[in-house]
Amino acid sequence: MAYSENSGKHESVFNLFQQLLEKKLQESQRNTPEQFSKQMYALASINGDVEGQLKSALEKETHHHKGERIVLIPYCLENSHWSGILIEFQANEEIQRVEYIDSMTGFDVIPEKVKKEFADVFPNVVICIKDLQKESNVESSAKLTFNNLVTAAKYAQLYRDNDLVTNQLQEEINNNDNTSICSAEHEQLHSMEKTENNMMTTNSILEDNKQLKVQQLQQKLTAGLGKSRTLNTDE
Repeated sequence: MAYSENSGKHESVFNLFQQLLEKKLQESQRNTPEQFSKQMYALASINGDVEGQLKSALEKETHHHKGERIVLIPYCLENSHWSGILIEFQANEEIQRVEYIDSMTGFDVIPEKVKKEFADVFPNVVICIKDLQKESNVESSAKLTFNNLVTAAKYAQLYRDNDLVTNQLQEEINNNDNTSICSAEHEQLHSMEKTENNMMTTNSILEDNKQLKVQQLQQKLTAGLGKSRTLNTDE
C-alpha cells in the first residue's frame, strides 16, 4: 500500500512538472515572441527507472509533431534528481541539436540509458552536455531543471542561424567520441553581449559628438550676433 501511495505522489509530481513547463512556454511566447519564435513542446516527464519510457516518448513525439520545433523533456533519474533534455528539429525533421542538462553539481556525464534509448530512435544523433544552473542540493533539482529547460529553449532560438556555432560543435563532436560540451554557445553569447555593448558605446559617442557640434554652432551663432550688434552700434 505504501508503495502505491508513493507511486501516486510521484506521478502527480511528474504531471505537474509538465503542466507548469507548458504554461511557462506559452507565457514566454506571449510576452517575448522575438525570443521564443519557434513551436515549443513540453513532453511528459520521464521516469529514468522505467525501461524504455524515453524511447516510447521519442517515438510518439515524431508521430504527433512535425516541422521546425523545440522539444523539452523533464527527466527524473532517481531520488528527486532531475535533469532535462532539449531537442531541436529542423523543418525537414532532421535534428539540429540534442542537449542534456543536469542540474546537480558533479554530474557531468550523460546516463548510458539515455544515450541507448536515443540511439534506438535516432541512431546518428549526437547528444551534447549543456551546463547551466547547478546546485549540490537535490531539493533544488526540480526547480533548477525547470528554469534551465526554459533558458535552453531561448538560447537554442538565439543561435538557430549561427553557422559558426554549428562548425564549432562539429569539431567538438569529432574530438569527443559522440559526446560534446556545448561551450561554443557560451562563447557566442559573450560575443553577442560584447557586440551589443560596443554598439551602445558607439551610439553614445555619436550622440555626444552631435551635441558637441550643436553647442559649437550655438557658440558661433552667438558670437556672430555679438559682432553684428557691435557693428550696428558703431554705425
